[in-house]
Amino acid sequence: MKFNFKKVSSVIASVAMIGSTLGIAAAASYPIPFVSGGVSDVAIVIGSGAQPSDILAATDLGSKLGAAQTTGAATATTTTAANLDCSGENSKCVLLAKRSDALNLNDVISTVFGSTVSDDDLPDLLASGSYTNDENTPYDYEQKLTLGAALQVNHFAHNDYKSKEPSVGINMSSSQHVLTYTLDFNEEPLSEVVSGDLVDIETTTLPLLGKNYFVLNFDNSTLDLTLLDSAEDGFVAEGETVTVMGKEVSIVHIDSSEVKLDIDGESTSSLVESGTYKLSDGTYVGIKDILHNSKTGTTSSVEFSIGTGKLELKGTLANIKLNDDSINEIQSVITRGTSSGGKTAINKIELNWTTDDRTFLAPDSELLMPGFEALKFTMPGFITPQEEILTVKDAGSDSVAIKLTIEDGEINLPILYKNDTMFLGSGDSDDERLVTSKDITGILYNDSLGDRYMALTWNDSRDAESYIIKFTSFSRTNGINYTTVQKLTDGNVWKTICADKSDSGGSTSDCTSGLGSATLSINSISGQTDKTVNVTGGSGTTFHMLYTKGGLGVYLPTNGTGGFISGSGSYGR
Repeated sequence: MKFNFKKVSSVIASVAMIGSTLGIAAAASYPIPFVSGGVSDVAIVIGSGAQPSDILAATDLGSKLGAAQTTGAATATTTTAANLDCSGENSKCVLLAKRSDALNLNDVISTVFGSTVSDDDLPDLLASGSYTNDENTPYDYEQKLTLGAALQVNHFAHNDYKSKEPSVGINMSSSQHVLTYTLDFNEEPLSEVVSGDLVDIETTTLPLLGKNYFVLNFDNSTLDLTLLDSAEDGFVAEGETVTVMGKEVSIVHIDSSEVKLDIDGESTSSLVESGTYKLSDGTYVGIKDILHNSKTGTTSSVEFSIGTGKLELKGTLANIKLNDDSINEIQSVITRGTSSGGKTAINKIELNWTTDDRTFLAPDSELLMPGFEALKFTMPGFITPQEEILTVKDAGSDSVAIKLTIEDGEINLPILYKNDTMFLGSGDSDDERLVTSKDITGILYNDSLGDRYMALTWNDSRDAESYIIKFTSFSRTNGINYTTVQKLTDGNVWKTICADKSDSGGSTSDCTSGLGSATLSINSISGQTDKTVNVTGGSGTTFHMLYTKGGLGVYLPTNGTGGFISGSGSYGR
């Protein structure tokens, strides 16, 4: 039988910010690294207000750019087209990886990139600035995104995604933290409290996620905050008509505390300052200031705002509301600052994005921030410029072998042998056995009963190397036992890597030559007759699995406790 394992040289993930676009590109390999020693290599940014056709075109371009990359080390690639430029002061995308550390399978993005995305990464969306309250006092603020631990790249199969088709991406269950957005005031805005409201913050403009929102109401007791999105301000006096956001507005009635407006022939209810009314087309009107003059012959007026949506943020951890509909995935928290001079202070505003259901980020499954739709994660398809093939086949009538490519080339390795009714052991036959051990610290190799060979693998969770070795040429000189270490190379050729190595009684007991990052310590050798070697491996060493050159992990047969599969279950005897 034949398994096709496709080596992945790069994968592109992006996060698009609608309005102020963010992109994330990730270069990786499967499963140990996506690009060895490389970096994220392609980023496609979809501009503000992108149409579906634009998104498809960008995805196609991303695939073609990715395909142009070579395997091995990758370099950062930046286009000069304005809508694809991810560098410079006006950058609208960020690569969630580091030049020295690419995003690999099983990596959590916040671990590789760091947990915080700041204005250094997204100077447009997360720009620091100055907020001005209604008394014209400026207060500096910063914005940031804190990435959640649920953003982890995995190999998965799930009923809810492509009928359990094996996929690579981000697979999150419900109640998983995606990220937190924070508007943090370095200088805490102060406000007087009038009729239970923070009046010096009401009717001002507040920045959130790259947009400016008009503050309609801010309750001091609960810190509940009501905002208008995409609002346009207007001012109308009695007896006149003005046009705001394409709508004709006039006053029906006004007094010292309330006003009723006519908007395109639709009358609102009587509204107080900071009151809102939803029009029949879904837009909202909010009253900023009622300027009533009771003297005869004078004219009263009103300042108002018309916006496309009403956003309600709760002061305690609770779901936000958009146009009176609860958004379960986004919860807000507003934190008080230190009061001063009898005024209330605001420290920060947080928006926590948590999954409400099973959620996937994969090549054909985007992750869009609910409600705000200011963040969109996308992951175009994998680039597979070459194919690695592992073959499982008969090795004669009584054994099974695998053909695969390891660090030193392509080899054919017998792994199991049998009689007419059952498997008897690991290897090719009783006289040619594969020595394995699930004990990570050591293994006993016995060559006295026939040929033996064993796996030696080093793995640091990001990179891996595997070798097939054997011990030969046992000898004894002046009371010290010696052996020679050989490894299996391309075309099943045995090559000497450590000649005349002694046991602990000598001075040259370690074998490191020809084994890359792996190390092998020879603890004892029994002699010319017994031909037994006790060895241990260095940090990260195992004796029961192999990694292919491309990174596929292959578990070798063991008896479940530490030896090859046999009747006695001993270590290599």
